[in-house]
Amino acid sequence: MRIVRIAVAALVMSGIALTADGAPRGRDDRQDAARKMIRRTGAVILLAQKKVRENRVFTGDLAKAAAHQKLARRLFREGHYLRAMFHTKRARALAVLAIRANRGADPSDADISADEAGAMGNAPADADLDLKLAADMPGEPVRDEDIVDTSLDAGEN
Repeated sequence: MRIVRIAVAALVMSGIALTADGAPRGRDDRQDAARKMIRRTGAVILLAQKKVRENRVFTGDLAKAAAHQKLARRLFREGHYLRAMFHTKRARALAVLAIRANRGADPSDADISADEAGAMGNAPADADLDLKLAADMPGEPVRDEDIVDTSLDAGEN
């Protein structure tokens, strides 16, 4: 029994988590999950930009989505994969709101997949993510009008 405790302590200290089925979930798994999630969100943001450009209903959600996505991409590059997933999830939700406000249907990529949800665990509240965005990136545009006609680089890392 003592050996089991030592092995578990070693795993915890090494930063490797175990999934429910006992398989290791390490940094590479989170990195891959974050990369895929950011790419999917990028596609949703570009669709939102297209809808806002067509219908001109400005709610501010597109600008917030682009800012959260930009922060997610920065966090990803810095190796903060879990935080990147939280912000890209928030970006996707805001992009969907922009699409809906502009008479668009929810895109198929808008839902958080089971894999994405499993990789993230419990995400912080939206308000907390918005506060973190404001603190980390204070100069980002907050009006859709400021970004609707610009080229958004929303998805690739």
